[in-house]
Amino acid sequence: MAPRVVDVEARQRAIAGAAVEVFARDGFQGALVDDIAATAGLSKGSVYRYFDDKEALFRAAFEACQGALMAECQAAMAARDGHWDALAAGLLAAVAGLRRQVAIFPLTLEFWAAASAGPARERLGTIMRGMYAEFRALVAETVRAGQSAGELDAGVDPEAVAAWLVGGVDGVVLQHWFDPSVDPDHVVAGMLETVRRGLQPAGTRGDDGAA
Repeated sequence: MAPRVVDVEARQRAIAGAAVEVFARDGFQGALVDDIAATAGLSKGSVYRYFDDKEALFRAAFEACQGALMAECQAAMAARDGHWDALAAGLLAAVAGLRRQVAIFPLTLEFWAAASAGPARERLGTIMRGMYAEFRALVAETVRAGQSAGELDAGVDPEAVAAWLVGGVDGVVLQHWFDPSVDPDHVVAGMLETVRRGLQPAGTRGDDGAA
């Protein structure tokens, strides 16, 4: 009887998904690898064949959430024709995805805390920097494409716009987590309308976009 072939990447994704569930419920300190293994339907030893320790599972859980979110943003952008419409759709998709993940937001806060100090600072900080850099690059690339097409003001700095928009989305969702009365969809939609007016090429803004 031939040995069963294991899809390593699929197994890692399954374990990471289980880790998200357990870390969200119990936090990093309270989570047990035994519980992650049980949630994934595996033995503890099987989990350790794919991940060295709990920190590695923590990183995988965070990256799984962020990877899914980035894929949603890119899909939303690809479904639009105009560069500004694509940018707005991607950012609103990010808000929607973060709202769905709001139950695991404490995991994000723990990740931030772990990345700020202690022996894991550089390892976790690298992931945080990479995540933000990828999101900013996606936004900045879309702004530059809009500038090249004459849709957006050629005089603005794409990287600065990207940093401001990504920070704005992140901050609004953080406020929503602390205060559910803050509606991130409404706030970000208003923010995007303001930015849209400001990014219109000079001479095309009309009365509503004039300085």
